[in-house]
Amino acid sequence: MVSDCGKSFSNMLFERILLGSNSFLALLYASTGNRFLSLAWRAASSSLSFGT
Repeated sequence: MVSDCGKSFSNMLFERILLGSNSFLALLYASTGNRFLSLAWRAASSSLSFGT
């Protein structure tokens, strides 16, 4: 009984942290926008071209 209650509480806490981090990442992505994504894609593609 107590272990089940603790397990459900830890699951709820984990989901809360996960949702918080997801919203934070979404906010960060919205603030930085496609510029950071294009920069990361350019760096990844250049490293891939250097690798081959």
